[in-house]
Amino acid sequence: MANAMAARRGSSMTLRLRIAIATARPLRARDVDHVVAKTVNGCCYLPWIADRTDARVLVVRRFPLNVLSSWKELGHGGDPTELAHLAAVARTRFSLDIDHDAMTQLERQAFTLGVLGGVVHAASVEHPDWVTVRHDDLCINPVEGFRTLASSL
Repeated sequence: MANAMAARRGSSMTLRLRIAIATARPLRARDVDHVVAKTVNGCCYLPWIADRTDARVLVVRRFPLNVLSSWKELGHGGDPTELAHLAAVARTRFSLDIDHDAMTQLERQAFTLGVLGGVVHAASVEHPDWVTVRHDDLCINPVEGFRTLASSL
């Protein structure tokens, strides 16, 4: 299955991701005590996931201009195929009616970041039990930051 997924995505995936998918093996419950799942695309569904699992939610906030800079460099964010969904989220959650078809790449990236960030922020406010950290703080003092984060989780 992993090889089929890699073939479908082709060269748009990084070499590191293609290697990870090709060498991945199914995870069995007896293999680990804890499972960590990282998602950016699941931001709109965090409350749904948290309500249906016993997962601890960790929200890592990153300064928006750093995210945009990274996305610009990597060509990520603002996928036109995802904008219709994000536009519906923006309309429903934030009463924003956006013409996403006329956006430039940078505007699509900023719109994507704004909607995802807004959804995560709103969900974090509604769930004070979720652990929230700033990416910059972890970068400034990673040893102490991750030690504190691990004890929080």
